[in-house]
Amino acid sequence: MVLGQLIDDFSDGDFSAQPTWLGDVEKYKVNDDYQLQLFDNQAGESVLYTTQEKLSKTEWKFWVRLKFSPSANNQARIYLAADGNDVASIENGVFVQLGESGSNDAVTLYKVVNGIESEICRGTEGLINSSFSLHLKICVSAENIWQVFLDSTGNGIYQLEAQGEAALNFPSRYFLIYNKYTVSNSSKFYFDDVEVVDFNEDNIAPLIDSVEVLNEKQLMVQFSEIVSQTTAETINNYTVLPNRHPQQAQRVDAMPNQVLLTFEAHFENQVEHTLAVKNVTDMYENVMVPDSVTFVYQQPFTPDLYDVVIHEVMVDVNPEPQGLPAYDYVELFNRTDKLLDLSGCKLKWGTQEKVFPENTYIQPHDFLLVAHQSAQYEQAENIVSFSELSLNNEALL
Repeated sequence: MVLGQLIDDFSDGDFSAQPTWLGDVEKYKVNDDYQLQLFDNQAGESVLYTTQEKLSKTEWKFWVRLKFSPSANNQARIYLAADGNDVASIENGVFVQLGESGSNDAVTLYKVVNGIESEICRGTEGLINSSFSLHLKICVSAENIWQVFLDSTGNGIYQLEAQGEAALNFPSRYFLIYNKYTVSNSSKFYFDDVEVVDFNEDNIAPLIDSVEVLNEKQLMVQFSEIVSQTTAETINNYTVLPNRHPQQAQRVDAMPNQVLLTFEAHFENQVEHTLAVKNVTDMYENVMVPDSVTFVYQQPFTPDLYDVVIHEVMVDVNPEPQGLPAYDYVELFNRTDKLLDLSGCKLKWGTQEKVFPENTYIQPHDFLLVAHQSAQYEQAENIVSFSELSLNNEALL
């Protein structure tokens, strides 16, 4: 561990060393999932704390689960930095509040200056008004900009939830986890993956990684990093030259470095177009350098007889083929110069048949592998999978 850092995932099943947590230690345990869990048997308040001296240009991460609907009497505070370990007498600090009165519970960042609490920034109203599980990341820059990011899926993709400005200058001594609870929730607080490290401020603007043509009216633009929703969804930031803007630009929730562009008119077939992009920023407000990329829309055709042929078949996996999964497969080949759409086409053998799903394409003079959904073919670039595929040496149609 680097000097000054705090990292604890509780994987050692303990919180008494490396680092050492103090406070109401008798009210906590590390559970079977190696998470820090409150384990009281009555209503009350409790706190755990450990040494933490970082404040400026710092990044904090932690996971928290509250297995109930938060309220004023059932809440958690995570003090990122504080000058004392007694919540009632902290003079200076900064903390994340999870739980409040009413139904508008939001992830909120507060500062404490000379004993007075005030809000730095607040996230979406009502986001945590019921049981929740979140990964949080809080960053403070050298310019005293505080940003709160959330990851609700655990996939490591954080999205900006709130930001504000606060210049704090006090000697931090502790990181604290504070819980207030009624008896029914006295064992329903969970914490994990605590990390406090230096904040390496992002000064690199996003770039266009790729543009994929989805159909005659839609493009998927992939950037090199997560982009801000506001700038990503500004339609005037995208132009198919000379002057066509999309009808809609939508950042993809599951992949916030991707933006779906939908245009009103069709793209011309087999014509090279240029998409120009400008003014899109990342989550740290770094503005991209205006860039452009070319793309070509290919109109897909329904295959005629003999356009698609069976190129290779695996019908006997006993003994198991070397270097391949032990599953039957069929490899199809497009003999034409056209993009072929197999959507709705059927693959038949014996008394069985499989219908190809929507958006099943084969590029000109390229292959499509038809395989079992459990088979893993690392080298296959174009593959369609079915839940059952057993050929049994029967004729294929």
